[in-house]
Amino acid sequence: MKKSIIITVAFLGLIFASCEKELDLNSPNDITVDQYWKTESDAQAGVNSIYAMFYKDGLWARWIYFRLDLTSDEGYSVSPWTELADWTRFNYINYNFWEGNAVTWRDTYKAIFRCNQVLANVPNITFQNEDAKKRIIAQAKFLRALHYYYAAVIWEDIPLVLDPSTPADLPKQVKVTEIWAQVEKDLNEAYADLPRDWSGADIGRPDKGATKSFSCKSVYAATQMG
Repeated sequence: MKKSIIITVAFLGLIFASCEKELDLNSPNDITVDQYWKTESDAQAGVNSIYAMFYKDGLWARWIYFRLDLTSDEGYSVSPWTELADWTRFNYINYNFWEGNAVTWRDTYKAIFRCNQVLANVPNITFQNEDAKKRIIAQAKFLRALHYYYAAVIWEDIPLVLDPSTPADLPKQVKVTEIWAQVEKDLNEAYADLPRDWSGADIGRPDKGATKSFSCKSVYAATQMG
């Protein structure tokens, strides 16, 4: 009996060791960060991926409207869904509430992560036209400011992440005043390199006017919230 147990344990050990080795294999089809950020098209695709976050349900495709409208004079809820109705009462009790809270947090920081990827890697890419590089970086700064603006409005004191994060990171929460300061910094730097207007397929991207008006909006919010 004892011999059978020893053989079984040894056999299972071989199976788990084999599985662990298989799971640790890197896919030859995956593109690593070091391989990706090389060309102008990589940079353009990188900044376009930030815009793609507007289609996520935690942000402007769905839930952020609830968060903003239900805490304003424009919206009211008598829903039996307690967590949803609590927003109109300014009660934020269940931070694990997925719809409009956890999912909005997830998508906000995913968008910020994409901004940080562009800001960390695009400066190292060689462009034929340096102004084109500056415009891509400026868009990432504007979009990072936009997402931090709404995160500050919703949650106030939050982590401020300015570099590409890793799964092991535990970013520290900072005061909302630091968030407003970073929003202003990003917007001011974006304003310097964004065009007065865009043309063709680029219409709709942030320009100098959008940056300046959003800067005024953030200053007003900062003075109201401290």
